[in-house]
Amino acid sequence: MIGAHQPQRKSRARLITALRWAAALAVFAILFHFLPVAQLRRALASVPPIRFAIILLIYLCAHAMGILKWRMVVNAAGSQLDFTTSAQCYLGGLFGTLFLPSIIGGDVIRMAVGLRRSPRPAAVLAGNVVDRFLDVAAQATLVAIGLVLLPGSLPEQFSALARKFLLIVGGIFIYAGVIKAIDPLRFAIDIDNYKMLPWAIGVRLAFYLPWLELVCGLALILRFFYRGGLFILTALTFTFIAASIIAKVRGLDITCGCFGHASKNWNFTTHLGLDFAILITLIALWVSNRAQQREL
Repeated sequence: MIGAHQPQRKSRARLITALRWAAALAVFAILFHFLPVAQLRRALASVPPIRFAIILLIYLCAHAMGILKWRMVVNAAGSQLDFTTSAQCYLGGLFGTLFLPSIIGGDVIRMAVGLRRSPRPAAVLAGNVVDRFLDVAAQATLVAIGLVLLPGSLPEQFSALARKFLLIVGGIFIYAGVIKAIDPLRFAIDIDNYKMLPWAIGVRLAFYLPWLELVCGLALILRFFYRGGLFILTALTFTFIAASIIAKVRGLDITCGCFGHASKNWNFTTHLGLDFAILITLIALWVSNRAQQREL
C-alpha cells in the first residue's frame, strides 16, 4: 500500500512544481507586456557598455552584501539558514518589494520562505523584524542628515558648540580604547559573548579595535585626519548598536559596552542610550564639518 501511494505523491509534487513554474512565467509575461520596451532600448543605448557593466556589477554586489547581511541577522537570532536558502528568501523578498504593494509584500514573501525552510521559524520572524528595524533606522538617519544639511538649516552657534563636543567625544573614545587595550583578553571574551564571530577573529579584533578607537579619538581632538576618524567612529558605533540589538533579541547576556568590561554593571537600556547619544553626536559633528566647508 505504501508503494502504491509513492507514485501518486511524486505525481502531485511534479504537478505543484509545474503550476509554480507556469504561474511564474505568467507573471513575467504580464510584466513584459506592460514594459515600455522602446523606451528601455533607447535608454540602454544612451549608456556606454562599460559603464553599464560596472553599474550592473556594483548593483549585484550590493545585493550580494544584502543577502549576507540578512542571513547574518536572522542567523544571529538562531534561524540556522544556509546561504542558498537565505538567497532565496532575500531575492524573493526583493521581487515582492519591486512588484507588490509597498515593502510589506517583500517582507511577507521573505518570511514565508524562511518560516518554511528554517527549523526555528520564530527566529526567522524575530530576525526579519530586527533586520527591518535596522533598515528603517538607517534610512531615517540618512533622511535626517539630508534635512539638516540643507543650506541655512543650521544656526551660527552650532559650529562653536560642535567644537566642545569634539573634546567630549574624542575623550570618550580615548578612554574607551585605553580601558579595553589594558585587558585585551577580557575584551575578546566580551566580543565572543555576542556569538557572531569565530574566537580567532574576536581575539584579533580585541587587540586591534581599542587602538583604533584611541587613534580616532585623538584625530577628533587634534583635527588630524579628522574626517577619516569621524567616519570610522560613526561606523563602529552604528555596528555596535546593531550587534547589541541582535544580541538582546537572541536573549544573550551581554556585558560589553562602549567601555568594555568596565561597564559590565550597566543595564541594556543604559548601554543603548549611551551608544545612541554618541551616534547622534557623531552625526552632528559630520553636519558641523559640512557647514564649515560650505562657509569656506
